Amino acid sequence: MALVFRVKGNIAKTDFHKAIDSMRIKHPLLNSIQIIDEKGRKVFKQEKQSNIDLEIIPRDSDKQWMDVYHKHCNTPFEFDKKPCIRFSLIQSDEVCELLIFSHHIICDGLSLAYLGRDILESIGNQSDKEPEVLDTIPVAKTNFSEELKLNGFMKNILKKMNMKFLADREYFDFDNYKELHEAYWNNFSHKMLPAVLSEAETSEIIASCKKNEVSVNSAIAAAIAGARKSSLNISKLPSRQAVAVSIRNNIQNNPMQGMGFYAGSIDPSFTYNQNTDFWNNAAKFHKKVKSRMKVKHIFKNLQNWSYLDPRIMESLNFKILGSLCRNSKLNYYSRKKDLVASLVRREKMNSLDNIIMSTAITNIGKLNFKGQYGDSKLDSIVMNPGGAFPLVQVQLVIAVATVSGKMSILFEYEKSRLSDEQAQRVMDKTIKILKSK
Repeated sequence: MALVFRVKGNIAKTDFHKAIDSMRIKHPLLNSIQIIDEKGRKVFKQEKQSNIDLEIIPRDSDKQWMDVYHKHCNTPFEFDKKPCIRFSLIQSDEVCELLIFSHHIICDGLSLAYLGRDILESIGNQSDKEPEVLDTIPVAKTNFSEELKLNGFMKNILKKMNMKFLADREYFDFDNYKELHEAYWNNFSHKMLPAVLSEAETSEIIASCKKNEVSVNSAIAAAIAGARKSSLNISKLPSRQAVAVSIRNNIQNNPMQGMGFYAGSIDPSFTYNQNTDFWNNAAKFHKKVKSRMKVKHIFKNLQNWSYLDPRIMESLNFKILGSLCRNSKLNYYSRKKDLVASLVRREKMNSLDNIIMSTAITNIGKLNFKGQYGDSKLDSIVMNPGGAFPLVQVQLVIAVATVSGKMSILFEYEKSRLSDEQAQRVMDKTIKILKSK
């Protein structure tokens, strides 16, 4: 995933490097590599001397950051050698973009937003004082809300799943990951369409949402559903929508603004009704989401996975995508009938031709960040929560972020699922719907 901070003004090379060094003190995950332990599990290890990927690129256009982003997508992480995060400063005297590209195993959208803000503050303050360390709080069943109780029957089922998996498990190393990564990007291509609304447009949309008593996120999701239905000649798409939800305030040891993957999700089914107006549709979607905004719904998948061997989750992508690989081990594993195959089949992910959900939306909300950082002024933020495989099984990934009074909306899609022209039609229609009174 990635976050792009656009700032007015120049950021000097020395200030950029110094700020990243400071962040590696504040956020221990920026020093973490992965190793394989004696049980074949991938675990984090602090390696303070590890190299971290950062680059400075002369800026030549407003869209250049998208080329940098796609380059990162096509370059596999070296988990056992470097932290799985990269920093790119696209630099000019007038405007700069700070692009942070990271793997979801160490962050969520808010993590990168806070990290980017901390970098800008470090650049603006120019202090030699070491920052306060923000330790990563694990997302584990020992740290879940006391409301969550898994009954003995379910625990027994998950225990049997672990036993079945361990009796017939496969081990995957970092070279296997690189092969899977290369195979996916040789077969699929992600496209991206961002839009940054003006302060006036943003204020107008927020005011309309308040007037109609729906969240901005519900309004955007409903607007996209309506835009897709009226703009695309696509039938038989699933009604399932995925909505990301922050869990930071729902775990016992609140990570506050630390780094980590602190996100759950809910997946309401929703079909846009063209026989009524937009705000009625938005209210209907909002009601569905609100009914699921309970700890037991948000944590349902996280809770189950916390009782399962983590290698089961790791095996899912190898099961789904292994058929793309020439390597006999990965190709064979993709066809092997085992526990992981049954999990993939249950979620209808056993064929790359299947679209399992229409949209997946992440909105990190309105960020109350300062506007000025030294000589640089924060203009806007654009987020992309995707950049991962297999996006081909989702028609549209959506990201929303608001800062400095400007809302950004980004679409990511696989080009065989949606053309650039179709994506632009949906974006234009979405914004038009959101502006409706």
